[in-house]
Amino acid sequence: MPEALTSLTQVLDINLKAPAIITREAVRLMLKGEPLKSELPLDGRKQNVGVRRGVIVNLGSTASLKARSASGAPYITSKHGLVGLSKVTATSYGKDGIRCNTSASFASDSR
Repeated sequence: MPEALTSLTQVLDINLKAPAIITREAVRLMLKGEPLKSELPLDGRKQNVGVRRGVIVNLGSTASLKARSASGAPYITSKHGLVGLSKVTATSYGKDGIRCNTSASFASDSR
């Protein structure tokens, strides 16, 4: 297998495939559990607005939001895919009380 393809496969396995498998299993376990009733303030009153089962937070990157050089394509592709995974999970299981988000971190100089 060419080196570039090996690198792409490794990055996708770590940054996208692993979170997809973990998300699938987390959703499965959350759906098995008893939901908590959610009473959130709405217009100053408490109303039963649904159920809560849990929250999944995937660790993304601001790199998924802005294209850089071609050498970063595997990483950017994997993090962009993670955003899509989170959106699909949130849309598919929100009605069941499961939320899913991506936190997009960025590099900073902490010196």
